[in-house]
Amino acid sequence: MSVPLRRVASRSVVVAVLAVGLWLGAAGRVRADPLNPLDFASLGAFPTVPGDYTINTDTLTPSGPGVVLSGVVSHGIAVFDFDSINVLGPGPGFPSQDFTATGSLPLALLSRTNATIAGTIDGSGQGLISGGPGGPGGGNGPVLPFTSGGGPGGGGPGVGAVVQRVATGGGGGGFGGPGGAGASSVSNVSAGGGGAPYGDLARQLQGGSGGGTSFGPGAGGGGAIEIGAVGSLAISGSILARGGRPISEISIGGGGGGSGGGILLHADSVRLTGSLSAAGGDGGSASYIPGPGGSLIDAGGGGGGGRVTILFGPGGYDAASGATIDVAGGAGGAGSAFTSLISADGSPGGAGVIDIAFVPEPASLVLMSTGILGLLGLGWMRRRAAPA
Repeated sequence: MSVPLRRVASRSVVVAVLAVGLWLGAAGRVRADPLNPLDFASLGAFPTVPGDYTINTDTLTPSGPGVVLSGVVSHGIAVFDFDSINVLGPGPGFPSQDFTATGSLPLALLSRTNATIAGTIDGSGQGLISGGPGGPGGGNGPVLPFTSGGGPGGGGPGVGAVVQRVATGGGGGGFGGPGGAGASSVSNVSAGGGGAPYGDLARQLQGGSGGGTSFGPGAGGGGAIEIGAVGSLAISGSILARGGRPISEISIGGGGGGSGGGILLHADSVRLTGSLSAAGGDGGSASYIPGPGGSLIDAGGGGGGGRVTILFGPGGYDAASGATIDVAGGAGGAGSAFTSLISADGSPGGAGVIDIAFVPEPASLVLMSTGILGLLGLGWMRRRAAPA
């Protein structure tokens, strides 16, 4: 009877190993892109001097008080890996540490131990007279009239004609939620459609998309920011990846707002007492002062809300009563108040997505799987060594 018992034991080990392998495979697919801090060479100590810093994900060289370091690019993400991370909040007699992130690549800040964010990390899109640059990895809001916004969910362009003094609004960018449509005051003249939702931060780190243009420029989408720690992650400050709002003062037809970006947090334990914002930007207003005879001048759509994904391990997740996570869509732009204009308001963007889930950190997952497989193998060897 010992042979059948050994064979049953062997099957049990094989089934258990297969089950662990399938579980790990499934976990790997869920966490296809959250980065393991232990996979990268550490840059050493995180900067400790208070003040304003800029991180350009294209040059990989942060600028700030006494900073000399350089990140690496992995899978299209600008990665900065440290022994630990402590973004300072304001204290007696000194300011906080405030980081502004720019560039075309998403940003990842990784800690091989713990991370504390008491200051501000800002990767928001912008709205400028020259068009709206996106945050790191976010789509741009173009300046060329009647052009779609940058990114997978770029807002559609308005329609315009100088002679007829017609300018319908540009659509807002989409990401977690859909972008709002630009306005059109008449049924036979189209406006820019809102951008569609897309993405999943647990599979791919992405930023938001830009708003489409009318005669006025669109705004940029919020950027993509990943913060990961092997141990604990505590946030009492602010992490921002908001969509931009177009410049309205010069608008002859409002551009679309940029969609909110993406914020991905992962650690064994996550504690939130501060604020996370990936809200969509408001649409551009139709503030143009018309000439004699009036004009048809419409406002832009609001950007859709972005995505916030929080993945935590056995240490748990906790949010204080005053903590906030904002993925609201941007408001539609306001039509002109001038009575000689035919004008309408843009549509608001849709709300974004918040995902909070238990998933072990990549480093913890590997160690746990090694331990499980080792115990299973030891049990199998003991059964083989048992006397017949």
